[in-house]
Amino acid sequence: MRDETPPRPGPLAIVTIAIGALVLLFGFFGLLFIDPERTHPLDFFKWFGGGVIAHDGLVAPLVAVVALGVARFAPSRIKAPVQGALFASAVVVGTTFPFWRGYGRRSDNPSVLPNDYVAGVLMVLGLIWITAALFIVIAWKKRRSARLGTQDSERGTPNSAG
Repeated sequence: MRDETPPRPGPLAIVTIAIGALVLLFGFFGLLFIDPERTHPLDFFKWFGGGVIAHDGLVAPLVAVVALGVARFAPSRIKAPVQGALFASAVVVGTTFPFWRGYGRRSDNPSVLPNDYVAGVLMVLGLIWITAALFIVIAWKKRRSARLGTQDSERGTPNSAG
């Protein structure tokens, strides 16, 4: 048996970890002790904790179920485009959620969140799934032409597909 000890971090990793830890400490110090009336630390911890609970209790299980369903039931030729479109859709919906929910919109300042973000997200999602469908059609045509070319060569006839 070989000794399988994990590799030790190099000097660059140690320096970057130390810098990152200092930045985190500075941020938490500022959140908790520098003008807490403006930073609202309790609200931050509620939001942060709620995000962790929502992710672990809802998002991660949902993603796992969908991923297992696609892996198990989708035909192999469409699996990659569907997985890619699902991933891209999740990223778009997740990153734009505060915008299309209207968080931060103010009636006294119409320039804050002035657009129709739901329509924008729906357009982007449509483009994602149209692109996935195009990839599926292209893969299907390539597979079909390769199969027809093989059948023609087995019969001894030239392929008239071009």
